[in-house]
Amino acid sequence: MTVREVMEVFNKRRKEEPVMVSPGITGRILDELGHRGPTLTGTSLSYAAPMCFGLALARPDLKVVAIEGDGSMVAGLSFLATLGRYPLKNLVLLVIDNETHLLTGFGGLPTATASSLDLQAVASGAGVRNVAKVTTVAQVEEWVQRALSEDGPFVLIVKVDRSGHRPTTRPPPNPMDRTEASVLFRRWLLNNPRRPGTSPALELKPRQVEVEENMPGKETGRAIYDAMKAAGIDLFVYLPESVTFPAQLLAERDRDMLAVCCAREDEGIAIASGAYYGGLLPAIVMEGSGVGYSALVLAGCILRRTPVLIVASHSESLGVRFDYDTTSRLTNEPILRALQIPYQVLKRVEDAPYLFRESVHEMRILKMPVGVVVPPYVMSERGLG
Repeated sequence: MTVREVMEVFNKRRKEEPVMVSPGITGRILDELGHRGPTLTGTSLSYAAPMCFGLALARPDLKVVAIEGDGSMVAGLSFLATLGRYPLKNLVLLVIDNETHLLTGFGGLPTATASSLDLQAVASGAGVRNVAKVTTVAQVEEWVQRALSEDGPFVLIVKVDRSGHRPTTRPPPNPMDRTEASVLFRRWLLNNPRRPGTSPALELKPRQVEVEENMPGKETGRAIYDAMKAAGIDLFVYLPESVTFPAQLLAERDRDMLAVCCAREDEGIAIASGAYYGGLLPAIVMEGSGVGYSALVLAGCILRRTPVLIVASHSESLGVRFDYDTTSRLTNEPILRALQIPYQVLKRVEDAPYLFRESVHEMRILKMPVGVVVPPYVMSERGLG
């Protein structure tokens, strides 16, 4: 079975479901076959699935499809844990598995799925409800029809051979760039707004969260969280960390806030950017070291004009408490500056209301990520430890 045969079946079954495709030839083949509805190709390695997760969260009235290659899925394996934890019914993940890295264009080297890695077992072990390994065209017909018509999530591992991985035509001389494609993708979603009576929700809320009653930084965390909500943030993606944890805890306990605990910071940014397409106003709250993971996905946000509020701990000049804080110091502000992402340092908690208000306003106007850096000393109850 070839990838072209798989895409022919998918194209026949697809109506107007939004689709995001990872790098590789699959997107080109889908373009050649013609398609309906919004399609975003070449999303960068491993980010199609979490971006679709964010969009599916924001638009529960739409079935959303991510198409990843096996190499891309291996790079983003942690996302399967997130999907198992938050089982969105309207998300479909197709993994085109040819057991080979072919992106070089000069031959291929085996991926991990050619030897030891069983993606079906990993997805099932992560708790995903509907997982199948698909090896024939007839099975593709059956499972694609099910995935597009029934509640999911679905993860389909589609085993294909290496033939048919070349397009039949040359790329157009002036292909649409990522910014243009992203604008058209979001415009389709704006022109097809969420149906009345449907609203984003996570089935797992409220959850029991254990925390020390004498947790330091509670009042400062409340000020930061309230400022974010007042500024309009309605999706709070985070990875637990020491400095901003009081605000993260408030988001997790707030029944009115969509809060997603991601597995990696770059995955969280991809989730947040996908949610923006669906109409949410997202923030990612994390340690500054996570910005070090995230340069590629942040560059993608800039090119695709998808604003995300980055709330990251540890400033460059003040607030180092321990020797291990130096990694956050070296990767947070320098990377934001290198990508020319506007940011401000929250030096006094009293400044939180206007600083978050203006940062969110700026990201909406510029349509790009904007950062707020939180030094540990702002959480004044912490002391030096």
